[in-house]
Amino acid sequence: MPKKLRWLIRGVALLYLGYVYLKTGIHSSALSFLTLNSFLAYIPIECAFHVHPTHQRAWQFYPLAFLWLVFYPNTPYLLTDLFHLAKFDPYNSVTMLMRFDLHLWLAFFTLVSGVIGFAIIGTWSLEFMATALQRRWHWEGFVAHGSLVVGLTLLTSIGVFVGRFIRLHTAYLFMSPGWVVSELVTMWNLRMVTFVLLMTILQLVIWGAIMITKMALESTTSD
Repeated sequence: MPKKLRWLIRGVALLYLGYVYLKTGIHSSALSFLTLNSFLAYIPIECAFHVHPTHQRAWQFYPLAFLWLVFYPNTPYLLTDLFHLAKFDPYNSVTMLMRFDLHLWLAFFTLVSGVIGFAIIGTWSLEFMATALQRRWHWEGFVAHGSLVVGLTLLTSIGVFVGRFIRLHTAYLFMSPGWVVSELVTMWNLRMVTFVLLMTILQLVIWGAIMITKMALESTTSD
């Protein structure tokens, strides 16, 4: 990714985080969780900015790749935050039509714009890291690339489950690793696996849509 584009993404992310903090962090708000969640979702994107698939020593590449993998579940985790929209009642109780309440729509904008933005840029980091690993390991072909993407999204979906339902934050991996391992061993059941598969499919739908859009744009440019 060009350096100017990286700085543009950093600037927009910083403006969004500042806006969310001023809107929800200072005063009590139903979206007060959004500042921390958005910041955690940005960390893997920043990690990906510093990865160089071929021009980087192993002792530099793999720690960055590990940090990306540890923090990346925070990005699709934001998708589950859309359930917080249930806290708002958009319908008029008499007419049952949607109310034109600017405070309501501002809350909708605040949450959905962040989720969409981080989901798209985060998916770019997924594609980039899969490509970086493929080059590093000298794997060739679409099957190898697709296998890496599916494997990474499966691991990510497990991370989303852990964060959403067991409430294990990424920091606990460094603070209480033994307890984290114990929780990870005992969490497996059919419902958990079903959730992981659904989250994996959702992430792959987003990744696939972005890849199709990219190919369509490239074909249009070449024509």
